[in-house]
Amino acid sequence: DDDDEEENKKKDESSSSGVAAAGGGGGRFLDPECIAMVCITHIPTNSGIVNPVNEIGRLIDQCNTKFEGGRSPPSHHHHHHRGGLPRILYVVDACQSAGQIRLDVRKMRCHVLAATGRKYLRGPRGTGFLYVERETANVLVPSHVDHSAAPLVAGVPRLSPIAPRSSSSSSA
Repeated sequence: DDDDEEENKKKDESSSSGVAAAGGGGGRFLDPECIAMVCITHIPTNSGIVNPVNEIGRLIDQCNTKFEGGRSPPSHHHHHHRGGLPRILYVVDACQSAGQIRLDVRKMRCHVLAATGRKYLRGPRGTGFLYVERETANVLVPSHVDHSAAPLVAGVPRLSPIAPRSSSSSSA
């Protein structure tokens, strides 16, 4: 009995500092030092469950604070206190919640929040928004990607730009 009690105590201690794995993880806990990003859907489409984004944000914030205290692995050197990205970046998908319930990024403590304008905000197709926390946005490296960055796929011809038709090629 004492051995079982000691084992349960170890499990409780490890679970309080870990993050539960979802899906096929069977309730196992992940080491926060092995996590670079947490991305969660605020309200999943099919279930209607409201995920506890505020609580998750609080836990991630605690982990990031712990890492900033000097216990982070040496290979990860990006911290807010050094002017870099947070150790664990927290992204919230609010496509199903924007326009349905109040969104407070400060309470969520998220670094990034994305939502569509189409669904519940009644915007036109193709609209949406991306919130990026100021400290995080200030350290992101801008990049430019256009059609020329798309890889070539075997068997698919690469199309050249369409030239304007001349008047002689039109059929009247």
